[in-house]
Amino acid sequence: MTPKAALFFAIYALCAVLVTWLSYGWFFERAKLNQQASAEIRLDQAAGRLSGQLQTYRVLINAIARDPRIVAALRDPGSMRSVETTLERQRLTYGAEELDLIAADGTTVASANPNRVKPIPADSPLLRAALNGRLGTDYVTTPTGERFARFSRGVIGPTGRKVGAAVLWVNLEELEHEWPVVPEIIAFADGARLVSANRANLVTLSARALSPDDNSRLTVVRNIPQINLVAVGSFDQRPAFDTARQQALLILSLLGILGLGLFVWLMQRERLAFETATNATLEARVADRTAALRDAQDQLVQASKLTALGQMSAGVSHELNQPLGAILAYAQNGKTLLERGQTQAASENLDAIDGQITRINRIISMLRVFARNEAVPRDPTDLLAAVDAAWTMVRDQAQAANIELIRDTGARRCIVMAGKVRLEQVMLNLFTNAIDAMADQPAGQIHLHIDCDGTTAILQVSDTGPGLADPDRVFEPFYTTKDLGASNGLGLGLALSFGIIASFDGTLSCTNHADGGAIFTITLPVAHEA
Repeated sequence: MTPKAALFFAIYALCAVLVTWLSYGWFFERAKLNQQASAEIRLDQAAGRLSGQLQTYRVLINAIARDPRIVAALRDPGSMRSVETTLERQRLTYGAEELDLIAADGTTVASANPNRVKPIPADSPLLRAALNGRLGTDYVTTPTGERFARFSRGVIGPTGRKVGAAVLWVNLEELEHEWPVVPEIIAFADGARLVSANRANLVTLSARALSPDDNSRLTVVRNIPQINLVAVGSFDQRPAFDTARQQALLILSLLGILGLGLFVWLMQRERLAFETATNATLEARVADRTAALRDAQDQLVQASKLTALGQMSAGVSHELNQPLGAILAYAQNGKTLLERGQTQAASENLDAIDGQITRINRIISMLRVFARNEAVPRDPTDLLAAVDAAWTMVRDQAQAANIELIRDTGARRCIVMAGKVRLEQVMLNLFTNAIDAMADQPAGQIHLHIDCDGTTAILQVSDTGPGLADPDRVFEPFYTTKDLGASNGLGLGLALSFGIIASFDGTLSCTNHADGGAIFTITLPVAHEA
């Protein structure tokens, strides 16, 4: 080898080492960025999974705190046993560890499991948050090592003041059993204390232990304000080192092959051209797949928008369809009456149209009130007129099912303190449930009985259906005896009706006939004459 050739190979070797070193650094940074992005996605997925698990209990504690029976338990300790039965049923249904009703002084009024009452100090931040109108959230570890998430919501008394709080205990270990097994370490911390992790031996450590001083692991942190926790993910960085090392060795090998095989330069050039074409094909495929995934994501977003729009449109259409249909019928009849010269009858049709337009305005007003969460005033309302309006909306459905309405109204007029549209909504719900209960029968009857004295109006709606398996539970949120696909709901109709009647200072109850069929009874205060 000549000195010139030796110098050439020496310079080539130094350049190869320098290029290899620079390549190693570049590949390592690129691998770290890819791992960082992947780690953030996996941590977000884990955080979303835990938030979704706890969201069910956040919704449940809000529903429980608004239950009128809970308020009654705080006012009347004699009803504590029935409330404890309700709490135990809710606890078992939703898989909660404990469900307690706490007075404002920290005293446990009722518990789903009285033998396991866990005292909560009156100055506890969990109780203070509930009494201040906020959703209280904290995480505790018992002396036996059990870990719980606790949610609290204040219970509003008749005067509008918080008279106590409902507290829900969720066993975090049971939630962790539902997590998939993954190689990375995922933990959730409350400050410097770990409260949940996908490794059982980590919960006794501090959050600092997941962030070693060396570069062997990648630590990703996410704040989750919805559940007052910080998600911490610890990922092994050795794959990034290995990837960068392998890619750098590949570069060094290529440079060595080039330095030792100048005589095959042309063949190597063809090989590089082939590799370039292959890489271009792969990149084109990757670009196509990326575009396809982006289109699919856009379609999913659009589908979600259309679903929300459809649900809102269906609700508004359901409320407005009946008065609009009535307006059309009255208008067509009025035209026919005018052609016949029956102006008096046509005028009555116009009055009916005016009434339906007033109803539409009230429905729109109620939708606006619902959207703004405004209070709805109570006015003197004709109970018989509300019953007639509700029956008009379901009359065609009842006739198609061969169901007859039998009235025993007594008085011709019964004026109660209520809201007309919401009272019609309750009656419509009771009529619809009765019709659905008798759907499998060749014929049926709905009996309507109204008593109206000087102070209280009593309305009973009964049917000849099979009755209810558990009448005591029909007013619980999400409880339904129908198939979800057939009922087009989630079992909230009677729960909402219960709340509407309660807002009118009335009651709504349910029992069964001795020989079958359900009886719903409404009591409302009678409006005093001016």
